[in-house]
Amino acid sequence: MSEFKPFHAFSVSSAADPVAFNPQPYGNTTTILVYNDSDTDVFLRWQPSTGTGSTTTIDISNGTQVPTKGSVSLAIGPTSERPSSGDVLKMDCASTSKTVNVTYVNGAVF
Repeated sequence: MSEFKPFHAFSVSSAADPVAFNPQPYGNTTTILVYNDSDTDVFLRWQPSTGTGSTTTIDISNGTQVPTKGSVSLAIGPTSERPSSGDVLKMDCASTSKTVNVTYVNGAVF
């Protein structure tokens, strides 16, 4: 039997250098659980994958904060409720390289 690994580990190498989640939430992902075991806050938001705004720093003023040693639950809803402009979910951090653990909660596809 294979080992079940409920988390994806996503890393950002430095502050002010947002990185896209890979893989992105699936079409049937309804909720994202993010756990930050690091010693620095991490920030999340939808933003362009390329072009204007794709490298905008994500911080407390424009993103969702995942506090140090804390977690958040993001209800992202169906794909019809998500940004449709080519935006992707990205993360950034307040200082040096950080990794967060992410679980996608997937529901039925209708």
